[in-house]
Order: sequence, then structure tokens, then C-alpha cells
Amino acid sequence: MRLGFTQARLAAALVLAIVAAVSGCAASASTSASQSPSVREGSPLQEPQQLVSHNGFLQVRLVVERRRVQVADRTLWALTYNGRYMPPTLRIRPGDRVELAMENRLGQYTNLHVHGLHVSPSGNSDNIFSFAPTVDLSRAAVAARRTLVFSENSAGTRFFINGKQFDMNRVDFRSKLNTVEEWTVRNDSNEEHSFHVHVNHFQLMSINGKPHQGHGLQDTASVPAKGQFVIRIRFNTFVGKTVLHCHILNHEDAGMMAVLEIVK
Repeated sequence: MRLGFTQARLAAALVLAIVAAVSGCAASASTSASQSPSVREGSPLQEPQQLVSHNGFLQVRLVVERRRVQVADRTLWALTYNGRYMPPTLRIRPGDRVELAMENRLGQYTNLHVHGLHVSPSGNSDNIFSFAPTVDLSRAAVAARRTLVFSENSAGTRFFINGKQFDMNRVDFRSKLNTVEEWTVRNDSNEEHSFHVHVNHFQLMSINGKPHQGHGLQDTASVPAKGQFVIRIRFNTFVGKTVLHCHILNHEDAGMMAVLEIVK
């Protein structure tokens, strides 16, 4: 009987505890429902900037970068377009032409995609495989211009840059730190060569005179047989001697390498 009585008292105590807990939850819920959190009212919503075509033409330049912006009453880091959180609205009429240039200041690859227009998927149009470079040297001041000629003997056993074979004790090119140079790399042979430079990456500007739209900076590019390309290269951070060469192993081993010295 004692055990039974203890069980009965315990059961009653549990029932009372549960009722109390439920009553407490209900009271809390009632209190929360009656007290709405305070929200500070922000500025009214604004329409994005509108860019409208004139005389059948609209020219737009978009600068994409990460900046601090005000959204409602908060300061946030966000991707911006021409300094604004919301990108502009482009207004054009059927038959108008749009010329849009995008400058990428993000420090990583990005591209531009078009919705709602009948646009070519190639070139610089609606090409999701073409990325805006993180660095663009096309408008950079050029401190020097050079021509590098890749060639070989008729037997294909000896290879040259500007008529010379590699000599580690000779400096072939000397460039200044914190400057941009433009190099024309020409291939006088009947086979393709792979141009490679150490330390600093370059921007490929054109191939056989045709402008090249690349995916950013690179350190290797193919020089067509009997062809040429133009690159721009910025020398930053480091000084000292390094090399440039053909990236085909037996070509560089057989002399197609040169010494580049970066100086202050």
C-alpha cells in the first residue's frame, strides 16, 4: 500500500508540474504575442537608376565591385554596380543597339549574362564562358615595348630567342619594377611554340592581329607557327633574375630560353 500511495502522489505531482509548465508556456506565448518587436522604419524603396537609349543607341559602362552600402537601416558589404546596390535599368526600343562594357574590380572572375534578348552566345555577347579579367592592362601606360622572336635551325635540333641560345650568365631583357610593358612574341618557325614567363602573369591582347578576349591573366600562351601575339605584363612585388622560355621541354632544353631581370 505504501508503494502504491507513493506512486499515486508522484503521479499527481507530475500532473501538476505538467499543468504548471503548460500554463507558463501559454502565458509566455500570450506575452510575446502582445509585444511586437520594435522595427525602425527605413527610407522608402527607390527605383534603380534608368539608362535610356537615344537615337537608337545606348552606351553603358558597368563597374562591378564589393563595397559597403546602406540597406534599410543597416550597413552591409555587397556587390555593387557603379557604386549602387541595385544595378541600373536599361531601357531600349526594338532595333536599338546596346554597347555595354563591364569593368571587374572584384578580384575574382565574373561575367555578364543576358535574359530576354535574342543575343549571340559567342564573342563578347551572351557568352557565359567568357569572363571579365580581374586586371585589365588595355588602358595601362606602357613603359616599354619589346619584340621576342622564337626560331630554330632547319634540323629542329637547336632553338633560339632573338637569335640567341640560353646562357645563364647573360641578361637578355631588363624590366623595371611597377611598370607595364608590351611584348610582341613572334614565331618564325613552322611549328607552334608555347611561350611561358616566370614570376609575373601577363594579359594576352591579340593573336595574329586579332584582339583576344581572355579569362584573365595567364603565364603561358601558344604562339602559332609563322604567327605572333601581343601581351602586356606588369612587373610587381619582386625584383631579381628569372627566365622566359618555350614550355615544350625539348625546345627549352635545346636553347629556347632567355634571362629576364626585374630591377627597381
